[in-house]
Amino acid sequence: MTKQTSGYVARVGMAGISFPLRKGDRMKRICLVAATFIVVGCTTMEQQAASEDARFRSFNGMTMAQFMATTLVTPSDYFETGSDRRVYVADKRAPDPRFGCTMHIETIKNGSSPNANGWTITSIRRQGGCAGV
Repeated sequence: MTKQTSGYVARVGMAGISFPLRKGDRMKRICLVAATFIVVGCTTMEQQAASEDARFRSFNGMTMAQFMATTLVTPSDYFETGSDRRVYVADKRAPDPRFGCTMHIETIKNGSSPNANGWTITSIRRQGGCAGV
């Protein structure tokens, strides 16, 4: 919405915010547009991080077999961290190594079998671009 008043142009921007602009005042417009993208970008990044955290928390309680079937990620190694505890190491490769994902999947033995069905996920630590997992 634009309203002309004595050399100024009053505009109503996002969220109903009014601000005066002189005709031809390009710098204010550029700054306003840049600030809008920064605010929208920050919100989007926070929402993405929260969504990714929730997704990885949803794996807690799954067996390793269920995790592998759901994500199509197979661990490449594991190490024992104590009695009936194991950490599986899984990598999700990307064409550019900077965007790959490494996960340390902490598990506890559930006693059902010696294979992937016998280990239940308690938490996952991750590093890198894991949004696609």
